[in-house]
Amino acid sequence: MQTHVLIIKTMLIENTSKSIKYEDYIPLVGQKSIHELLLKVEKIGKRSIFHINVMPQGGGVAEILKSAVPFERSLGLNVRWFSPLPDSAFFEMTKKMHDALHGETLSFTKQEQEVYRDYNNRVAKELADLAPDILIIHDLEPLAALYFMTANIPGFSIARIHRDITASSREVAEFLMPYFGNFRRIIFSTEECILKGLDLSKVRVSPPAIDPLSLKNRLQKKETKKKVLSLIGIDNERPYMLQTGRFDSWKDPQGAVDVYRKVKEKVSGLQLVLAGIRESADDSEVVRVYDAVEEKVRGDRDVLLLFNVTQLKGIPLDQAIAVLEECADAVLHKPIHEGFGLAVTEAMWKEKPVVGANVGGIRIQIDDGKNGFLVNSSDEAAKKILFLLTYIKEAEEMGKRAKETVARHYLLPRYISDELSIILEGVSK
Repeated sequence: MQTHVLIIKTMLIENTSKSIKYEDYIPLVGQKSIHELLLKVEKIGKRSIFHINVMPQGGGVAEILKSAVPFERSLGLNVRWFSPLPDSAFFEMTKKMHDALHGETLSFTKQEQEVYRDYNNRVAKELADLAPDILIIHDLEPLAALYFMTANIPGFSIARIHRDITASSREVAEFLMPYFGNFRRIIFSTEECILKGLDLSKVRVSPPAIDPLSLKNRLQKKETKKKVLSLIGIDNERPYMLQTGRFDSWKDPQGAVDVYRKVKEKVSGLQLVLAGIRESADDSEVVRVYDAVEEKVRGDRDVLLLFNVTQLKGIPLDQAIAVLEECADAVLHKPIHEGFGLAVTEAMWKEKPVVGANVGGIRIQIDDGKNGFLVNSSDEAAKKILFLLTYIKEAEEMGKRAKETVARHYLLPRYISDELSIILEGVSK
């Protein structure tokens, strides 16, 4: 169970999570891979490494860090993970930033810019007091903290950008560009996610990864799966298609409904599950999107919208997602923009060939026609979902290849290995 401990002043919260043993991953990635990790750790030594991200739970970055940090500790690294306290004005500004980075034509007022700077300045002061040797800032919300650090500046700093921000407006890019300047390295998930105008000598590419031993990614017992599906409200006797991800307009849940309706013309008993449990009570945007989707599907008893944790009837969220992904007859992931689809990787690990939007990092995860399908429209998505529901043997073979892809490229030890290699570029000189 993750806990939070308030430290120094009132701005930063240190996140802790249950311990992990790196030895448990040897059967999945091999002794050689773990040995190479330990050699890198030896070179880094006792230098302190701080991870900073904006939320301790909810979202892909927190999902990665809640496993990556304890894994790094188990290797012997001196690692800590912090998130700033939430602030309503800052949250509203960064939500607007989020939309602008995905292509909406928006401009920031001077007041909004000042909110961003002030928040990051306060984070910077507390980071300076803690004096990390190596600082890794995840995504754009706390990006400017390094810029405002005037004391105890870390010897090596990394900006890790998990989103695809290449659709951002010129104004947004110009606003953010100065805050990249002090970083020694900038990591993007894919080549095509690299923001134009950056010093390419600093840029590195490293995709995210999943923790195969986390509750969300462990295979569940047959009786557990049957019980979970029944409690949630899914008919075990009929097929269902699944899309996981928050009710965000950029995740296009309404488009998923359109795909379901097209497929249901051919598969009369089909069910749709949209799993987007809200983890932040302050996010008014997801409420608005959920309400729009709920209105669109009102009266259709074969559509299940998972939005409130109470709908899980006491089932842990990660276990519910694990069961939903493992048991789904077809998995859809149809965002408008996506730096990397962790939900895609999770489903692939469970031998599900995903029908994914032909955008961002999904293109490197799905090998079209081999371990899943890339699609450009609702019509294409519906055809591929129908294929998976019709040709069961072919779907199973694609699912096996999907899991092999994840095993080769998208498991946690590889992610850690990339990160440590990039750190060593700076600290070993």
